[in-house]
Amino acid sequence: MAAAIAEVRAARGATARPALWLRLLIGVWHGIAAAGRFLVEFLAELLGEFVLGMLAVGLFLGLLAAIGWGLVTAPLPTAVLVAALLVFLGLAVRETFFGAKRGRTRPILGGVGLATALWACYVLMYYVN
Repeated sequence: MAAAIAEVRAARGATARPALWLRLLIGVWHGIAAAGRFLVEFLAELLGEFVLGMLAVGLFLGLLAAIGWGLVTAPLPTAVLVAALLVFLGLAVRETFFGAKRGRTRPILGGVGLATALWACYVLMYYVN
């Protein structure tokens, strides 16, 4: 059996294991590379979270500015839109904290679509008259 192993090693050209210092150097290099990959991934995730957070804050401030402008320009349709948004937010909170059940996505989306259509019709009637 030992002769067969020696013959296979000779055929591969691997007659002996690398020296201990070389194996340690390779191990250290692999450790440094793994730490570097972790650090790069961590920084990329941190940057992504920062960008998404700033986008969310910007959109929220834009929504507040649009609501402020709408209240000055057309208070009634803006109040209806804000009420619809609060209902939609309430549904989202209910689904988040009290558990989403199977088959409830379609009715919720249908209700949101209906509320949007009603609001659009109301705004159109407000500006047509």
